[in-house]
Amino acid sequence: MKITEDKLKQVVRKVLSESDHVWLPATDSLLMLDKDKNVVVEVDERHHYDIHGNLRDKDITRQNEIIKHLGCQFVRIDYETGDANVY
Repeated sequence: MKITEDKLKQVVRKVLSESDHVWLPATDSLLMLDKDKNVVVEVDERHHYDIHGNLRDKDITRQNEIIKHLGCQFVRIDYETGDANVY
């Protein structure tokens, strides 16, 4: 069963709002910051990947800037597969 992007956003926001996490504004993805654990979680939709399934350079650059600025762990979740990678 494939979950739609809107449904995933709805479910993730509900779960995280109930667990006292802070959402940060993001124009093209879900971005969540857990200040206590110093972890950023981002859910990447299809347009974050090139035709070969690789994360786009602009997303990698943004991730690296956030890690450098916050000194945090960064978790990327693929919205289609649910696979997560920690950086």
